[in-house]
Amino acid sequence: MERIPRHLLCLLLVGLCLLAGNPVARAAYLAGEEGVTPSAPKAAQPPAGPRARKPAAVKPHPKGHVPKIPVQAQQKALSQKKKPRQQETPASQEPDTRYVAVDFENVDIALFIRFISELTGKNFVVDKAVRRKVTIISPTKISVEEAYRVFESVLEVHGFTTVPAGSVVKIVRARDARSKNIETRLREEAVDAEDKVVTQLIPLEYADPNGLKKLFAPLISKNSLIISYRPTGILIVTDVLSNIKRLLRIVRAIDVVGIGKEISVVPVEHATATVLAKSLMSVFKTRGRKKRTPVKPGVKIVADERTNSLVIAATEYDTLRVRQLIELLADLPRPDVT
Repeated sequence: MERIPRHLLCLLLVGLCLLAGNPVARAAYLAGEEGVTPSAPKAAQPPAGPRARKPAAVKPHPKGHVPKIPVQAQQKALSQKKKPRQQETPASQEPDTRYVAVDFENVDIALFIRFISELTGKNFVVDKAVRRKVTIISPTKISVEEAYRVFESVLEVHGFTTVPAGSVVKIVRARDARSKNIETRLREEAVDAEDKVVTQLIPLEYADPNGLKKLFAPLISKNSLIISYRPTGILIVTDVLSNIKRLLRIVRAIDVVGIGKEISVVPVEHATATVLAKSLMSVFKTRGRKKRTPVKPGVKIVADERTNSLVIAATEYDTLRVRQLIELLADLPRPDVT
């Protein structure tokens, strides 16, 4: 066995000395022996600072006790109650400022109705007879309100109309709208001319209702209706609103004093003309058509003493009524009194 070099032996001894002097290495070395438990160094604890104070326990209030509210808080709460809340304007009430182009060429009317429904938000109930092809030429954009008027005009051109019924709008034939629950106007109203079907009552002051009915017959469409009611002097017209406004302008020009009157001479045989004239005038002068207004006599009766006759100035209808009354009062012979 060869000898170990002297310098290697020195290095080995130095290493053993260093290993024996290191405490960590010694603990690791002793851990392998029986009955020895290694002890690790304790972790450093943080420095002790000031202790956090525990919140004070809240004592429960005795029964019947009401906590006091500061005066400023009470005044603030009252001021908030007094201020009215600002009501927000719903979006449906705001004016629609949209502009659309209504330009269709030979499209089915059902497609046009769907377009207007989506544009205006209206619900439509369409009659099965509503079938047509429509063409609308509109090079410029129009508002939503004007688009709905165009829609009513298109329906009127093709013989249809709208009839509102609650939350829906019925689309029916114009001739069937007369029996529906359409709008009825009792007087002339300042509205824009529209092409929807309405019923208008037209009171007359002087003109004969039957005479105006014959005059207006060619001025209304075949789907419209006009009725005269002589007892109260009223015309009842069911037509589109735009045409009714035209008829009202004609009535204002025609319904004037003296219109439709004729002069008749009726001889009296079995009565005195002067006495009979007073009796007849007292009957016809009370026929007023408006309350709280001076009565304008539509019948004028004058007695002619020389011929014992009555001169009557009235309309054809009123003249017929006067003649019937004269026959009952004057033309019958007086009974002999003995």
